[in-house]
Formats: sequence, structure tokens, C-alpha cells
Amino acid sequence: MWAARCGASLYVIKNIGRWESVDHVLVYVAEGRQESVKKIKDNDGVDPIWAFWPFNRDAMVSTLEIGDKLLAALNSDY
Repeated sequence: MWAARCGASLYVIKNIGRWESVDHVLVYVAEGRQESVKKIKDNDGVDPIWAFWPFNRDAMVSTLEIGDKLLAALNSDY
């Protein structure tokens, strides 16, 4: 639920995980968003996850893009 609580998009969450099905991704995102709303209400408008370990969306997207480029290079005929 960390990525969902930190506001990562469905696209990013889908690509960084190994999901049995799309339904599992959607449940993960829904639970994360619900948990975030609860934590915000309980903690004066701030989800405490941000004080601990925010999910770095930019780093994950960069890693995915590098992986895509690497795979493309490995699959090319030179």
C-alpha cells in the first residue's frame, strides 16, 4: 500500500510490481488510498508515511525507463 499511499499512479504501481491480476493491483491501490485518508484524518491532515519513507515515483519511473532501454538494446540485432 506504500506506493498508493504516496500518490503513485496506477500505471507506475502496475509496472513496479508482480501482480497476479489487474484485480490485485486495483485492490492494492484502493486499500492504500483508504489507509491514507484514515491516517490523514487521524494525524492533523498529514499521512505519517511521508515522515518515514515516501515512495519515490520519479526514481521508479526512471528505473523502468532504463530497463526498457536495456531490454531494447539486448533484443536488437546490432
